[in-house]
This record gives sequence, structure tokens and C-alpha cells, in this order.
Amino acid sequence: MKKAFLIITLILLNILSFGQFKMEGEIRPRLEFRDGYKNLLPMDANSALLVSQRTRFGVSYATKLYTTQISFQDVRIWGEEQINTNKVNIGLNEAWVEFNAAPAIKIKIGRQILKYDNERLISSINWNQVGAKHDAIKASYKSANWDLDLIGAFSQSGDVYYQSPYLLYNKQYKNLGILWLSRKMQKFTFSNLTIVEGLRKDDVGVQINTRLTTGLISKAKLEKTDVDGRFFYQTGKKQNGNKVNAYLATLDINYHLNTENSLLAGFELQSGNRNPNMIEGSDKGFEVFYGGKHSLNGLMDYFGGASSINGMGLDDIYLKYNVIISKNVGFNCDYHYFKTSKNFQFEGLNYHSYLGSEIDLSCSMTISPEINITNIFGMMIATNSLAVAKGSDIDAVKNGFYFVTMLTFKPVFFKN
Repeated sequence: MKKAFLIITLILLNILSFGQFKMEGEIRPRLEFRDGYKNLLPMDANSALLVSQRTRFGVSYATKLYTTQISFQDVRIWGEEQINTNKVNIGLNEAWVEFNAAPAIKIKIGRQILKYDNERLISSINWNQVGAKHDAIKASYKSANWDLDLIGAFSQSGDVYYQSPYLLYNKQYKNLGILWLSRKMQKFTFSNLTIVEGLRKDDVGVQINTRLTTGLISKAKLEKTDVDGRFFYQTGKKQNGNKVNAYLATLDINYHLNTENSLLAGFELQSGNRNPNMIEGSDKGFEVFYGGKHSLNGLMDYFGGASSINGMGLDDIYLKYNVIISKNVGFNCDYHYFKTSKNFQFEGLNYHSYLGSEIDLSCSMTISPEINITNIFGMMIATNSLAVAKGSDIDAVKNGFYFVTMLTFKPVFFKN
């Protein structure tokens, strides 16, 4: 036993002498009070109180030739599993190796997190305790002023021996291609993000429909003001074969009152169909299947693309105030005004375009480099139009409330 321990110790010391080794974890329990979170509370239903927890453990190792990382996670709701059972709930989170092919070129292969721009289209989806990972290969070129990524992914639902149906056809892409190109020029940055998806029509045949999403992002950092704007166009065909003709446009103006206070005003326009669940010609609903849905359209997560409001579009006009109270405490107050682009009809009745307003208060406290506490309070001031757009019961329309307190603990167990 002593001999085996000695051999293992010598092997580890030999490895550590050649590269950088890091062993780290994460424990993230989150208490949520839901009284109209994501959707209006159904009639005769009561609010919910729950605790979810994400636990991660990972190791990384880096040399001049490559960097690699492997991590595992367990995600659960407190009490969903009987206390005296031994159910295994641990899954692979990330597993990749990145080769330094040249001074400015890297190639990354394996299960990895992808995120770009403001994470509207491609995101780590970190608020979701599970998160999002892609089994892909990425080639990157980075210089002082240029940033280029090319990503490819190809999916199968099993260990097949011939062309077979894809069983996850209605949940994610069959094939994926991503181009990210960014150019920095003094105070300005211009970028292009292009996503090509190969979508299987069903779980019987092998027909693939292609959807293309591409757009431009421009950012300016002026003396006291940051200005971000983006426009994306979506075309091709959806998974069901319907033609797509949709767009997304945003503009953010962030004015820094001083070093502690800032005020942001902006809007996001998502195209959509005129009436719920009704397509006239091409489908105009802009979808964000792999993008972030938390915070971009309010912290209560009511809106996450056209599918979240029965194919209709969304106009989100917002005002956000941010203050740094101290070195370790930050506070945000956000207001969102939600509407569809036009008044709409459903089952012969007319509805106003105004869906509702959301007010979000959030506070982030950093106790130490490893410990953070986040508190959120959200309120949705709902209308009958929102109930129709979300497919809820109009008779049950009332304001929604959401409260969160979350502890994030990220210990570094070892680092050489």
C-alpha cells in the first residue's frame, strides 16, 4: 500500500513539474419563491418554494502544447430523492483538450461551453443549474485586433452503423456551424456572428432542413458612454419545414454618471407572427434556442424567443440603473416595458399590444474570491394580453412575484 502511494505521488510530482495543474469545485444552492415565475400562476394554484443545487468538480492541466479540462456535475432539487437511496446523479459537464497549434491559433475538441457577444444567440445558459454544453470542435485565431472562431458539431443519438433517424430532432440541431469574426479599432468593435443549423424534420426519416442566422454587432466605448447595437436576420427552414423570415434588433446606451453609478436605456425587437399560433406565409418568429433567456428580457424569464409566446414577436423597452455600493456590493434596478409590435386577435377577440411591465431588483455581494451571494426580487405587472400570448388562463391574471437568494461557493482545492 505504501509502495503504491509512493508511486502515485511520484507520478503526480512528475506531471506537475511540466505543467500547470488546478483542481476546483463549485457548490451553488439557490432558494426560489415562485408566484408567477416564467408564466402566470394558474387559477386555484399556489406559489412554490424550492431549493435547487448545482455541485461541480473539475481539474485542468496546461502545458505549452495544450490545455485540457474535465469536470463533472450533480444537479438536484432538495428533497426530490429519498434520503436513504443511492441514486447516481453525476454527469459529465466539460471534457475538452485545446491544442496550441501556432502562437495565434488554437484548436479545441470535445464537450465545451460556447458563448458569444451578449449570449443572446449562443450562451452557457449559466442561470439554469444544468447549463449548456456542445460536443464540438473549435478553431480559433486571436491577435491584437482580430478574433476569429470556426465551430462545427455533428450529432447522433446512438452508436449507429448506418444513416439513422435522430431521436432528439425536436430538441436540438443535427449539425451545427458557427462563425465568429470580430475586429477592434480603437474605441470601436465590429463583429459578425453566423449560425447554420441542420435540423432533422422528425424521428422517422433523415430529411434535414437548414436554418441560417447571421448578423452584425457594433460596440463603441466613448468617454462616459458605451453604445451597443446589433441586428440579426434569420432565414431558411425550421425543423418542421416552415420557411423562416425573422429578425432581431437591439440598441443599448449605457451612460456612466460616475465611477459608481450608471444608467442604461435600450430596446430589443424580436419579430414574430401577428396573432398567436398563426402563420401567414413565412414564419416571422425569431428563435433563440441556444441563447441565454435569463436577464436579457427580465429576470423572471417570461420571454425566450417566439416559442415562449406562441410564435408572436416581442418589443422590450428597458431602463436599468446600476450602483456599486462598495468594493464588494453591487445593486441593480431594472424596468422592462413589454409589448407585441401590433395589437392582435385570438379566437375572434381583439387584444392590445401591451403585455405587461417587469421590475427587477438584484444585489450581488462578494464575501471573498470564492464566495458570492446573489439576491433577486422580481415583479411582473401582467395584462390579459400577456395571458393570451403565454397561453394562460385570463381569469387567473394577476401580478407575478419572484424571489431568489443564491450562494455561489467556488473553492480552489489545489493550484501549482
